[in-house]
Amino acid sequence: MITKRFTFEQTDDRPDTMERGVVYVVGEEQPEMMMLVCPCGCDGVIYLGMHPQSQPCFRLEGLTIIPAIQRTVGCQSHFAIRNGAVENRK
Repeated sequence: MITKRFTFEQTDDRPDTMERGVVYVVGEEQPEMMMLVCPCGCDGVIYLGMHPQSQPCFRLEGLTIIPAIQRTVGCQSHFAIRNGAVENRK
């Protein structure tokens, strides 16, 4: 199943189960990472580090994740999430 839109959910800890179409922002006071199921349908879990020393360091601006996401393993998806919508880069 291909995901075209995401919603965002703040959580204290990593979720035990994950739903497609949800970006989990982990860490209430100081977000440390975002987690999501790959939108291509491969069901791979993507971890995005938000710590300033992470390379790359991802940040959340409203419903947009910066920079674009490029998987280097598995499905090799390259996409952006802007205003909650998935934009394919490949």
